[in-house]
Amino acid sequence: MLPTSLSDRWNWLMRAMSLGISVLVLTAVSADAGFLLTDPEAEIQGVKSIFGMADVEYAVYDESAPDLNLNFEDSYIYAFQIFNSPYGMPIQSFNMGILVPDPGINVIDFVADPLDTGGISVIPTACERASSQSLRWLFNSPNIDCPGQSKILFYTSPHGPDGETVGSIDFGNEMFPCPSVPEPGTGTLVILGVISLFLVRAARRTRG
Repeated sequence: MLPTSLSDRWNWLMRAMSLGISVLVLTAVSADAGFLLTDPEAEIQGVKSIFGMADVEYAVYDESAPDLNLNFEDSYIYAFQIFNSPYGMPIQSFNMGILVPDPGINVIDFVADPLDTGGISVIPTACERASSQSLRWLFNSPNIDCPGQSKILFYTSPHGPDGETVGSIDFGNEMFPCPSVPEPGTGTLVILGVISLFLVRAARRTRG
């Protein structure tokens, strides 16, 4: 039943408009799935929505992504693509954190989107290691507009996707799969443990 008084009708209208705008914002980005979300060659794939204003689709490949013409022996390929909505803000950067500094990361780059037949995907102006625990793709000229999308961004690592880390764009962040790198010193502890076990066994044989 609709409200009868003028003030009640105004409040009802404002609530209805607010709900409608919220639904539009939350569903605007999630139209058709991009390439990474549908590629059967991916080992892991998914999508994260950042504040309902941008989607970041991701996929992890073991050594090769044939339709992307990527092939890295003994490496995993971590790929991402940003889809900005009409209700977002221009995006100038995408940053990916690394839980533990990974010296095995040697390729930080981008490739064309096989589904982008119109050539609308934005090329990053830089793909770089911003620090020992951060990778960065910059979109300074042009930004990823509203709406807009990036090329497919990727990096490689010899380590599998057993970890989770923060990926961020200008106005928010989410958690994404990342390489699981042994903590510094773990290998040393394992070696010391093996040596200790060997010495204990040798001492027992000597006493026997």
